[in-house]
Amino acid sequence: MPLDLTKLNQDQLVWYAKLLISVVLADEQIAASEVKFIKGILRHVEDQGLQKSLVNMLETRQIPTLEQPKGLDKFQLAEILTQLIEICISDLDFQKKEENLIRKAARVFDFHDMYTRDLILWGQDGLMAKAAQQKLVSKKINDEEFIVPVAKLDTEQKKWYIDVIVAALILEGIEEEREKDLLKKMILSTPSREEQFLLRNHVQMKHRPPLKRPPKMPEELLVMIFMEVIQIFTRQGDIGYHGSQLLKLLADLSRMSTKAYTDVMDWANRLILWKLKRKTLVANVRLNTSLEDQEAESRGLLVIHPQLNSVQVRKVKCFVCNSPAEFNYYQLKQNSQKPSQNIFQIPTYKEANEGFQFVDFNLVKVTVCPTCYFSSTSRNQFHVSEKDKTPVEIANPKFHEQWVEGKQKREDQLGDRKNEVLDIYRSEPTVLLTYDFAVEAGLALAQSSGSILWQWQVILLRLTQAEILLTVKRVDEAHNKLRTAMSEAERLFINSTDQSMGFRTGRFLLVANLYLQDEKNAMQYYDFFVRFKQDKLDFVTNEIKAEFNRYFTETHQIWDRRESYGKAELEGFHLKKFKREGKAEGEEGTPNPG
Repeated sequence: MPLDLTKLNQDQLVWYAKLLISVVLADEQIAASEVKFIKGILRHVEDQGLQKSLVNMLETRQIPTLEQPKGLDKFQLAEILTQLIEICISDLDFQKKEENLIRKAARVFDFHDMYTRDLILWGQDGLMAKAAQQKLVSKKINDEEFIVPVAKLDTEQKKWYIDVIVAALILEGIEEEREKDLLKKMILSTPSREEQFLLRNHVQMKHRPPLKRPPKMPEELLVMIFMEVIQIFTRQGDIGYHGSQLLKLLADLSRMSTKAYTDVMDWANRLILWKLKRKTLVANVRLNTSLEDQEAESRGLLVIHPQLNSVQVRKVKCFVCNSPAEFNYYQLKQNSQKPSQNIFQIPTYKEANEGFQFVDFNLVKVTVCPTCYFSSTSRNQFHVSEKDKTPVEIANPKFHEQWVEGKQKREDQLGDRKNEVLDIYRSEPTVLLTYDFAVEAGLALAQSSGSILWQWQVILLRLTQAEILLTVKRVDEAHNKLRTAMSEAERLFINSTDQSMGFRTGRFLLVANLYLQDEKNAMQYYDFFVRFKQDKLDFVTNEIKAEFNRYFTETHQIWDRRESYGKAELEGFHLKKFKREGKAEGEEGTPNPG
């Protein structure tokens, strides 16, 4: 089903054309029908220079880079992606290059991975439907021409064929440009001016031409004509009442064999189910973003950063000082980057996915109130909407008093960089200060609430600081942050009775000691997991058991490769990339235990 071009503005039309060119060029063999289809769309581009540039891209095989969609809703994007899949499988093949391009486009569209998988499976189903169609006839079916070999028909066969197609178009309703083009082509195919006049009259009256018994023709030719009729009626999905009636009439008139009719209708039903599945997919788009974020996007409360399309921005207020001033909270757009993890499971960013701009999100992850300088990486710690209530730990008078008292000290630390904390582009000193503020807030919240989760949050903040420092070669400072985090984790490991926290801190301390090449200390944390498995695993809940098993599998793998975790063997805090036998692969970090 072609996209309604009248609903696209010029920017969207150019974006759409580039996407089509990318898909067509992903296949090494370009069909003439594909070129014709794209050039038909390019006729709607008003800028003649841009139009020529796009045609040149197609003709010289310059694959455009993927770009963010420009103001299209998720349903339009789903329609576009299903159309791209139809183009990919039109040659009875779904190449890996084409599938990869579909996946890249789905990522740029922000589609959920499982939804993308369903779209790919839908494409595979369509491929099987096309293969089933091909088995019914000896002539290769492609998009180069009509299924029916019109040039090989004699005069009577051609007249009957034209009458049938015109009848189908009239009954279906001639609305789309493709249908109008097909009708025009059918009428002009008739050499008789009188016949052309009669057909045009039928179109104007919206009355199908009378159909008679067909002249003598091979049954395979009848099957091809049936296929074209079925494709006309199933453009919108179901074949409909008029389509069913016309097919029955044609079957009676043509005296097609029961087997041939059954085979072609079996294929038709398969095609209908496939097209109906498309409708279901388009109507039930699944995005990576939460429903809350989707609503915020629709209301203009969550927008793409004007200079950085990998980051979304929403306005928030501060729960701590209750200032009316709004400031930016930045969140990373799902699947915009190719993140990895260091050995401490801290996310790191080195490269963007196609269609997105690169951002090291660790540098802008901390949100800072410009009034009291309360800082956090969590959206839940800021006032996003009117229905939000102040978190209990922030409402604690002890925390509030302590934080407000330190406002002047933090302001002095920032000096003339106060405005930088509001910007997405922050200098290195400002980035590190934002983490200092977030650590200070985390420590105060941990102290006033007694929450071990806040204590763990502080450890993660310090480890992220260490990653940033090591990246810019400030090695000693990075190691100091690591050792501070280790001291805090050791206290938490010893004092906390929470088993999940024991697994987290135990895993971290195992890796941290291996990094510092202290195998003796590292062994005691590996032994913790071994002893837990031997002595306690049978007495915990199924949930804890499942969590432990994930950690144990991972820590066992780490211990087996412990020499690889020493700082001399690493690239920063990352495992070195290595080559496996037979192919090159990069391995960074270890599986996240959840």
